[in-house]
Amino acid sequence: MKETFYKLFWVWEYDKEEKWLNEMAAQGWALSGVGFCRYTFDKVQPGEYTVRLQLLNQCPASAESMGYLRLVEDSGAEYVGRMMRWVYFRKSGDRDFRLFSDNRSQAEYLGRIQRFLAPLTVANLGIGLSNLCMGLSLPSAVNAWCGCLSLTVAAFLGLGWRKVWQKRCQVLKECDVFE
Repeated sequence: MKETFYKLFWVWEYDKEEKWLNEMAAQGWALSGVGFCRYTFDKVQPGEYTVRLQLLNQCPASAESMGYLRLVEDSGAEYVGRMMRWVYFRKSGDRDFRLFSDNRSQAEYLGRIQRFLAPLTVANLGIGLSNLCMGLSLPSAVNAWCGCLSLTVAAFLGLGWRKVWQKRCQVLKECDVFE
C-alpha cells in the first residue's frame, strides 16, 4: 500500500524533516519517493527503516555526486530520490545509520547549507533594493511591492542562514570540547 503526504520544510529545517521521516518509518511508513513538498511512503513493518537526507556539493548527476551516492549505497543504504541537490536514503535494520561520522563533518555539512542559502539571500536583497528604488523614483507601485516582497524573502532566508550558523557554531564548540 502506498500513501502520499504533502508537507513543507524550509532548507534550515532539514533536521525536523529527517525526524518526521523517521517518525513515519517508526509507524511503518517507509519513504519511497520525494518531490516538491511531496513524500510517498510504502507500508512496511514499523521501525524497519532509518531515513537520512543530505544536501550534495554539486548536482546529483555530477561525477562527484554519483561517486558519493554509490559509496552510500555500498554501505547498504538505498537511494530513495532527490529534490534539487537534496538526496534521501533509507537503510533497513540499522538504527545507527549516519551520513556524518563526526562533528567536523557535521560542521562542514552545515557550512554547505549556509553556502546554498547565501546567494539566494543576496540575490533577493539586491532585487528587492533595486525594485524598491525604481518603485520610489518612478513611482511604480508594482516595483515597490515587488521590492518589498523580495526584501521580505531576503530577510526570511537570512534568518534561516542565521539558524544554520548557530547550529554550526554549537557543533564546532562541541568539536573543541572533545578534542
